[in-house]
Formats: sequence, C-alpha cells, structure tokens
Amino acid sequence: MLPTIRPATRHDLTGIVALLMQDAEQRRSSDSLLWRPVVDAPVRIGKAVDAVINGASAGELWFVADQAGRIVGVAHAMMVPVPPIYDGAAGPPGLFLDDCVPSADAPAGTAEALLAATEAALRKAGAPTLIAS
Repeated sequence: MLPTIRPATRHDLTGIVALLMQDAEQRRSSDSLLWRPVVDAPVRIGKAVDAVINGASAGELWFVADQAGRIVGVAHAMMVPVPPIYDGAAGPPGLFLDDCVPSADAPAGTAEALLAATEAALRKAGAPTLIAS
C-alpha cells in the first residue's frame, strides 16, 4: 500500500532531516570530497525546511510520503524565476531538486508517487515546463 503524499508540516521536520542526512551520508560514501556535509547539517536542514513550511520562501515546495505517521520519503521542488533577459510570458519553470529521497524501506512506488504529486503542484503553481536537477 502506497503512503499518503502530502505537503510537509513542522511535525515532519525530524523525519525529513533524518532522510536527508541518510542521503547525504550515501553521497559522501561515493565521493567524500564533493559530498562532505557540514558539521551542523541537521540544524541547517531543519531551519531551511522550517522556513519554507512557514512561508518564508515563496515558490519552494516540500512533500512527504507518510506511512502510518512515519515519513518514508521526501521531495523538494521550486519555481525558478525567469531572468529578465528571457521572455517569461509562459511562466517560470518548475525544478525538481536533488533532495528527493525515499527511505530504504519505503513501499515500491513511493518515489514515483512523490514525483507525481510534486509535478502536479508545480503545474498548479503555473510551471509550463519542468526541469530535474
């Protein structure tokens, strides 16, 4: 059974931070120079996500996959401002950021469900095109 996909809330911060730190450790193990987390990474992640959830950063989206009250996936996306040199009449593109992570024990299809919900939210926000980082 797929988890519920929904916008993140403050109550999800602990689960989001845990998943993003697990992802950071996996990246670090593949290239410790490029993917070296800062010492206070969990605190920084918590503050950054909390700011978005509380509306301090317009255009950013965080979604979680919630399975019986446990966060088993997270997705992050944003609307990308169109620089003034380009014709932005079509609207800003939506960007899937690389901190989209299912837990190791997430049900099959969790990542796809997160991406579909995030894509729908970006489209609803006016993104005519989507980009993945």
